[in-house]
Amino acid sequence: MKEISKIQSEIKAIKKYREEATAKIKAERRRVEAEAAAKIEEERKKAEAEAKAREEARMKEVAAKVEAEHKKTAAKSIARSEAECKNVEDEAVIKNDVTAESTSNAVSNVTVGDTNDRIVISFLPEDWEMVKEYCEVNDIFYSEK
Repeated sequence: MKEISKIQSEIKAIKKYREEATAKIKAERRRVEAEAAAKIEEERKKAEAEAKAREEARMKEVAAKVEAEHKKTAAKSIARSEAECKNVEDEAVIKNDVTAESTSNAVSNVTVGDTNDRIVISFLPEDWEMVKEYCEVNDIFYSEK
């Protein structure tokens, strides 16, 4: 009986030891899993930050290219506007209707006014053929109105 009792107490001790070992193993597993999860999370955040930094750098590069293109386009536009302004410097001066007497025998009078950016010149009827020929040779638009 003593032996049975001794075996039973050894069995209880073994069960207790097994339970303690199982608890220690589970605790160690949880600790290792938590450590691994923390490392994975840290790596994820690091990769996310690197990706964000790369994206911001790419966006800055794109923004710089767009800005350079806008400046280039603006410079072309300004140059074109300056060229156009040189061609029509006197346009701003011609605001009101003005009539002037001509010193030429071929022109009866000259009228300059705000008529859709056109200059109106009246000729004597007998000189009109000569004026039409001059305009055609020099590629000048004319109208018989």
